[in-house]
Amino acid sequence: MKADVDMARDDAPPTGSATRTLLLCLLIPTIACERQVPTLVATVQDSADIEIVINPHTSNTTPRFAQLDSAPLVIGALDGEDAYTFSSIKDLRGLPGGRVLVAEASAREIRIFDSAGTHLTSLGGPGEGPGEFSNLTGVAGISGDTVWAWDVRNQRLSSFLLTGEYLDAITWQGPPPDHISALHRLGDGSFVAMSRWRPGNPSVDSYDLMVVRDTFVLRHLGSDLTDLDTISVTAGPESLRENLIQPGSGNLGFSVRTREMAFPFARNAYYAVGRESIVLGESDSFEWLTIAPGGQLRRISRLPEFDRPIDGAEKNEVQSWLEGLENHTTTSSDHSRFP
Repeated sequence: MKADVDMARDDAPPTGSATRTLLLCLLIPTIACERQVPTLVATVQDSADIEIVINPHTSNTTPRFAQLDSAPLVIGALDGEDAYTFSSIKDLRGLPGGRVLVAEASAREIRIFDSAGTHLTSLGGPGEGPGEFSNLTGVAGISGDTVWAWDVRNQRLSSFLLTGEYLDAITWQGPPPDHISALHRLGDGSFVAMSRWRPGNPSVDSYDLMVVRDTFVLRHLGSDLTDLDTISVTAGPESLRENLIQPGSGNLGFSVRTREMAFPFARNAYYAVGRESIVLGESDSFEWLTIAPGGQLRRISRLPEFDRPIDGAEKNEVQSWLEGLENHTTTSSDHSRFP
């Protein structure tokens, strides 16, 4: 079985970010499955104009992707010209003709390469002025010869031609609680905005670790970033939070500092934006919702028998691995308190 990877479509889900990457490998060629698998047909039901899709599963129906039909395109170098060094990649898109677009957050610019990996042009650059980025979050969308990019610090959407010319910018004027973290363009020119709302700090009277979850809100915005509708309000990433008492200075006997940490198997929610709809799901449920920009539920897709909870032995194995990491970013001294 072969699956063609088409990175040029604007309706493809947004790509993930890569950080601290110096060598950029683009696995754009055709991917081949490790083995042939039987084809099973999903069961489609209809309930109150909502399509329900049940995907069958057996032990040998999940393909494993293991090899490439041809050599990958490699762009980048440990030392060399600035256009070929990468530190914080926020977005990666394929363009017609085999060209590649890379959003490099550290340099605060978008770079375009040809099919051979040669740098063609760069869009933007560091700064606060028109056509510049203070904090480049990623590409909001591509249509024809135009690319839109989001600057989260300035809350500004900038548009460029793929040949390098700056076109225009729109600044979001919403209140601070509606700070937009990410923006995605729909096929009709409107946008889906994601805002992350964080819970307040725990009381200073509480010093135990507690589980908290951010909330992320998806909203439908017009082409001029006017607010049209709320699409979804969903619980976001889960983390551990605690208050730490530290010796004070001067007349202060002590101070309280709040620390937040990730932990294994934390729950999270994920979304992907297509041309006409949004797909939303949670990490602890093998169920995906397809939602219209107006918030209407269109489809529920389920994969039964995949939502098996982790057992105690697996949890202990991961905890032991975490405790053995010398430079693990989670600095909790008591891994046994993980939920």
